[in-house]
Order: sequence, then structure tokens, then C-alpha cells
Amino acid sequence: MTKKTLTTAAALLIALSPSTAAFAQVRPKSDPQTRARNYQIASQHLNNILASQHIDVADRIPVNFPVPSYVSNVQHTSFIHSTTGPATASCTIKTGDDLETVFRWYQDRLSAEGWTVKTPSAKFMARLGKQGRQEMLDATRERQGIRLLCMLDKSGAGTEINITWVKRR
Repeated sequence: MTKKTLTTAAALLIALSPSTAAFAQVRPKSDPQTRARNYQIASQHLNNILASQHIDVADRIPVNFPVPSYVSNVQHTSFIHSTTGPATASCTIKTGDDLETVFRWYQDRLSAEGWTVKTPSAKFMARLGKQGRQEMLDATRERQGIRLLCMLDKSGAGTEINITWVKRR
């Protein structure tokens, strides 16, 4: 598990943990060996909590994920999915490519693969005040649904893609 994936999952860990105050009270020592050991312990603790909640976290998007993955200029990926109960998954892709290129790729690719794609109206996007900084769509196919959000990376150098997928019964 990479440090970025651990960071992504840390928010989930804090939300699921009944004793979040305990995390704030522990200060790891600064020497490299202690940091490495603390990282290993935290990773194992996180994995145990996520497993108990039937959640799995990975650094890569699996090849059988039903939503196409953007692969151009990718700098980071993470994937979170349920292991029991309703099938749900979420992934994040960070790319150096511009927002318009990425969003248009998803619109074209999803349509070509048989997804029914819906985008919000220009009026709705104007009310959000995110023109040029964020794009979104919903898509359905058979008994599956996705919500895709593309936004400018906080650094302004690229795009962050967030996809939430659910299989309906």
C-alpha cells in the first residue's frame, strides 16, 4: 500500500473508528526506523479496520472494473470497494492531462461502451460556480450506475477523476 493510498484511506479510518482521539494523541518519534515501523503498524491497523467493515483498498484499479480507466499521463490511482453486501466501488485517478480532454474522453468512451450518459445543464453548473474547474456526469448501463466527477487538480497542473460505481439489484 502506498503512502497516498494510506492517506486516502485514513479519512475512512477516522470516520469508522470509535476512538479518533487516540490517533491524535500518539506522536511517532522522528528517526527513520521508528517512522517506518509506525507506518507499518498504522497500515496493518487500517487494513484490519477496513476488513472488519468489508472494505478493501488498493493502489490500482482492477482490470475487471466495469468503468473504463483513463490511462494517459496518469500520476496516481487508488481504488476502494465493498467486499460483501451490495457491490460498490470508488476510484480516484490523478492525471497531468487537462480537464476538458479527460472529461470529453469519458463522455465519448462511456457512450461508445453502451452507457447512457447524462450531464448537468449549463444553468446548473453556473449555479455551482465551477465552470472550467469541474465537470460531472451520471451514466447507467444495464443494472449499473456511475457518477463521475472531473476537477482541476489543486495544484492547477492536471485533473483529478473521481468515479463512484454501484451495481443495482
